[in-house]
Amino acid sequence: METGTNLSQEQVQRSTFVSVLAWIFIVIAGFALLISILQNIMITAMFPMEEMQKSLNAPEAQEMPAVARFMFSHFTLFFRAFLVVTLVTFISAIGLLKRKNWARIIFIALMALGIAWNIGA
Repeated sequence: METGTNLSQEQVQRSTFVSVLAWIFIVIAGFALLISILQNIMITAMFPMEEMQKSLNAPEAQEMPAVARFMFSHFTLFFRAFLVVTLVTFISAIGLLKRKNWARIIFIALMALGIAWNIGA
């Protein structure tokens, strides 16, 4: 016989840690997603890519380090990649709150990517 509690099995097994972690990442990734969207709009509207490519082909720009030349030649790619990463983080944080297994896998992969990025940088 039950002891007077009407809690379902799912409510008993839910971890507070996972819920708090999911809510923290929903808030952080939500702000990052908003900022990333605004950055992509600004870059598309304000930076003429043709002129940036012309300046990269100038003789003075040939003295630039290879890493800087790569970053300037793929300027929009970096901001769009950041948009995709923040969107995936936001979606996986919502999935983590709903206890979806695919969200756990993506979340772990994103954390591993972040660790690798910090070690490599």
